[in-house]
Amino acid sequence: MGFKEAKYYRKLQNKKVHCTLCPHSCFMSNGETGKCVVRQNVNGILRSMFYSKPHMMKHLPIEDIGFYHVEPGKDTLVVGMVGKNLIERNEDIKKIEEEIEVAPKIGQTPSQVIDETKVAKTNIISHAYQEPLVSYEYVLDILERSKEVKNLLVTNGFFNNEPLREIVKNLRAVLISLKSFDSEFYKENYNAKLEQILKSIRLMKENDVWIELRYNVDNDKNENLYEIRKMVLWILNNLGSDVPLHLYSKNANVELLKRARISAINAGLKYVYTRSDLEDEKTTFCPNCNIPVIIRNTPVETILNNGMCKCGEKIAGVWE
Repeated sequence: MGFKEAKYYRKLQNKKVHCTLCPHSCFMSNGETGKCVVRQNVNGILRSMFYSKPHMMKHLPIEDIGFYHVEPGKDTLVVGMVGKNLIERNEDIKKIEEEIEVAPKIGQTPSQVIDETKVAKTNIISHAYQEPLVSYEYVLDILERSKEVKNLLVTNGFFNNEPLREIVKNLRAVLISLKSFDSEFYKENYNAKLEQILKSIRLMKENDVWIELRYNVDNDKNENLYEIRKMVLWILNNLGSDVPLHLYSKNANVELLKRARISAINAGLKYVYTRSDLEDEKTTFCPNCNIPVIIRNTPVETILNNGMCKCGEKIAGVWE
């Protein structure tokens, strides 16, 4: 286990390699890692450093990882991998490397992960934590060996189209976290391109993967709601009104979150939720008759019949 040869790279002269998994397009000399810190050039071969070594495996309610329209109230096996490819410019890379190295890891082959779903009596695996797709080979092998299981993914979406096309074949749902909807923000803070993330989202949509979006609300940046309105318009034009939008913030002004939610609903989105340290809005209302159809208390109460409200309205999602 560990140090499996990576997919999506090119071998170069003098034992150098070029990683093509994500748009950072890292060139690595022998012994170097990419920006994700978990893909390393070992004697001219790019290797995934923590293959079959997840940071965590635990059973959680599916709502705890952020999905609201995928089998509400069900438990999922969460497989968490270390490493991420969106790192802020001011973050200390050496510190990140040290944290990844000392993070506890569990030896679990893809087959053992699948066996664990049988023990736990769940048919849902969620790939989450930092950025699971930097451990692409491990996630892909689990997906390809667990076609009878629903595989879900929580990701930042900053990956090239070719590897995404391979992974969506066995992916049922994705939650994509947007740190902003401003191209300059991604460029200045992460040396990344928002447009590539939007391409990833459209690719998921084209391949019938269920999509939910999570957006980080910033008190200063979003005060006038301009960026949120711009994002909602893009969602409506490219994905449709059924895509759930989760507005969250650790320290957001509650009134700002409420205004953002109302603005998104008034613009045409059917399912908009808020989450903060102070207040949550996590009930799903029927967009036709406005009665609550999924009440996310403990336990979750679902008033749906095959995904239908009592009034006959189809509630979009993955219900079985």
